[in-house]
Amino acid sequence: MSDDAKPSLAQRVKSRLELSLAAMVALLVGTFLLCLALVAWLVYSIDPTRIAWGDYMTLGRSVGLLVLWGLSCAVTYWTVRIWMNEVPPGDVRVRQGWNAGTKLLARHGIGLSELPCFVVLGCETRHQQDALMGSDGFTVTHPSSGAAPAIDWHVTEERILIFCRDIGVYGGLLRSGDKRAGTGSPTNQLSFVDADGRSRVRASVDDPGVQDSAAPTNQDDHPSKHELDSEHQQPGDVERGGEDDPVASEESELGKDAFESDDLGDDNDGHSNIGPDSVAIASPRAKTKITGTKSATMTSAMRTLDHARSLVLDAQSITPETVPARSIPDSLSSTKTSACQEQMAEFCACLRSERFPHAPINGTLVLVDSDAITDRSSTSSESGRILGRAIRSDLDQMQAELGIASPVTMMVTENDHADDYHELQRRLRMVEQETSLPLGRAFVSEEIPTVDAMNGLATDAIRMMESRVQTVFQTPRSLSQPQNYRLVRLLIQCRRWHTSLRSLLVESCAVATVSQPQAVHAVNPTGDPGIVSGMFVASTAAGTSGGSSKMGCFFEPVLRHMVDQQNHLAWTSSERQRCRRHRNVVNAIILVTAVLLAMLLAQLFWLFWA
Repeated sequence: MSDDAKPSLAQRVKSRLELSLAAMVALLVGTFLLCLALVAWLVYSIDPTRIAWGDYMTLGRSVGLLVLWGLSCAVTYWTVRIWMNEVPPGDVRVRQGWNAGTKLLARHGIGLSELPCFVVLGCETRHQQDALMGSDGFTVTHPSSGAAPAIDWHVTEERILIFCRDIGVYGGLLRSGDKRAGTGSPTNQLSFVDADGRSRVRASVDDPGVQDSAAPTNQDDHPSKHELDSEHQQPGDVERGGEDDPVASEESELGKDAFESDDLGDDNDGHSNIGPDSVAIASPRAKTKITGTKSATMTSAMRTLDHARSLVLDAQSITPETVPARSIPDSLSSTKTSACQEQMAEFCACLRSERFPHAPINGTLVLVDSDAITDRSSTSSESGRILGRAIRSDLDQMQAELGIASPVTMMVTENDHADDYHELQRRLRMVEQETSLPLGRAFVSEEIPTVDAMNGLATDAIRMMESRVQTVFQTPRSLSQPQNYRLVRLLIQCRRWHTSLRSLLVESCAVATVSQPQAVHAVNPTGDPGIVSGMFVASTAAGTSGGSSKMGCFFEPVLRHMVDQQNHLAWTSSERQRCRRHRNVVNAIILVTAVLLAMLLAQLFWLFWA
């Protein structure tokens, strides 16, 4: 382009010559030998007892010296070429993924060391990657035939994301998990209480068609108070049998309380005295008979909100009927673990060599499937520990191979109920001033991620989600929205993450337990302490109306947070020691060279001026 800077003379010569490293070293060695011969001839020429060159420098001897000079250059060239020859990675899928990414960068004129580089762990399929990233940026197009590469790329003008899909212990553990379809009736159902006290099961909230068919169809087009109350029921609740069930009796009491609060706003004709803010459910006939005051309407709305909160508080005592849809093995075999670690080592070697002398990476994003950490049994926290240990293994290996501690961002990804997060994001735009905040809690990168800090981070992240959902419910008009069941289901789901999420963060990021005065000097048992950037939640865009062309809900703020934290890097102690040793060797070579040069100059001075 005409606006591009003109390359310098050195760059033009280098592009024309295109010398390899071995050729450059051989050229330098040949030049050094010629200079050494010239210095020897100068020293010999000033010697008064010298013999003329022509007496002993015959043609045969001259040719022999030239042959020795050429052989020296040739041996140097082949030695350096064999020594520095790049050994291709052993895994063909790693090599194919890396080559495809470098070709993508070259096609768009982007250098690997020009943009911040982030590694993404836990993305299992290309479909999940596209559902998170949408149509933004550039991606690698893989052929339909053959095995899919283990490394995938996503490049924009601000960042480079490298998805490690099938490498590392964490990726191998996810790949070894099996999918099991649930049997029996659906788990996400809404139960409500009839006027005569009987408990019934409403339509499943997972089926949008059934949800639409459950709309109120009263003779006067008025939704009954039972139907209004059922909008705030928890979607994970199923029908409980008999009066002996404590959960069912508690729900009945909550339902009766809600009905009594609704009766406060009913007039003698049976019509609901709902304020003008609830236009989504008020019919034209009802608006002509509104006689209640605004204070009574607000009291009824807030009691209904308290009822929804009570249902959310009882969500942890609900046990779905089906088994978990995802089964994660306890561990991998030793052979499989070694193969996964070798793949990760090859990938780290490529990163370190291609991005030298810059930092190999600027951060790590760890994706965790929400279905894998949802509490469904008494041993639910074990899944968090299993995944946490696998993540810890990959993070420690990357830190050791790359020699740098980079910010680690944990993110729970929702794939099954993405519409719930889409609804929350849509509602937050109407009540919040700042709509670009991530869903979760950031962590101060300078702090040591102790066990207590990680437990607090998991609790704060869930509390932040609850706070933002309750912010939506604080608006009276939002209580009558037909999609409220999605927000209640989101609250129930995040509460079921609590135990597993704490175990996950402790096992994957927390350092050894130390006392508070020694927290500054705390170290990881396997190396230097890691850097934690935050705990966030996002969903894919597969279930939204925009399809895969849009970025996942609440995912873009997480990426911006990672870019903001890109400079919170720290070289490991082993890397600093290695750099210190190299610096000492270089200083020793410079010192020896300077001493030899000083001796040579002193010898020449003595010969000329003695």
